[in-house]
Amino acid sequence: MKNGNDEWRTWVSLESSEKQTVVQRLIQYVFEMYNDPKIAKGLIGDVIILPKRPERTEMRSAKEFSTLLNACGRNKRPEIGVKICLGDHEAMIEGRNLLQEHRRNLATALRRLESDGYTTMEGLYLVNDPETPDTIIGIVIGMAQGSRIIPIDKPVVGVSTNTSSDSPLVKLSGRAHKHLIKRGVSLKETFVTVASQMNERYGTLVAEAGGHPMAAGAFIHKDHVDEFLRLASEYLEKAIKQEK
Repeated sequence: MKNGNDEWRTWVSLESSEKQTVVQRLIQYVFEMYNDPKIAKGLIGDVIILPKRPERTEMRSAKEFSTLLNACGRNKRPEIGVKICLGDHEAMIEGRNLLQEHRRNLATALRRLESDGYTTMEGLYLVNDPETPDTIIGIVIGMAQGSRIIPIDKPVVGVSTNTSSDSPLVKLSGRAHKHLIKRGVSLKETFVTVASQMNERYGTLVAEAGGHPMAAGAFIHKDHVDEFLRLASEYLEKAIKQEK
């Protein structure tokens, strides 16, 4: 919808009544798609505005600003993010380009996931994507569960061999829905425990892990990725069954 100057209207330019209409329609759409009031309720939340930042830019909303800075880091240009925070106009232009590239990469990865699918293991869902950069594989699998491309009854683990380094290590990223965390499932505990067991078994560092209960990651030697996934799946399967 455009205004009288033939410019696209944005959320901030809408009247309160118009915003209410948009929210109501979105809630109705989400409820019809997923038949879950909790998901629809998640559309409503607090918005933090940074009043000293320019209006109608990615810097005005704290959430959008953080996404902009995140895009700089994910594209291995952290210095651009620092310059943006310092008010560098040229860096802001470059940052917007990085943000657009970041969003394109995420959209492409999600479409590929919808097309190629995922593997179901006993305790987790596995996304093996050699094309998606390892810097965003965790975001992709999180978005996939959030949009229910992948079910939420088990954690999801993404594996990407698309890395800019020559290291023999492969990055794994895991995500678990909050309802599993409330029942005691912890990805951090799973990954750290399995990595420790493997390192002890081989007498050398073949796996290194860390993170949080809901989101964790690991670097695994490429020769031991399948073993790590199998052990993690078994560990998570037991954890999920114990909490039912």
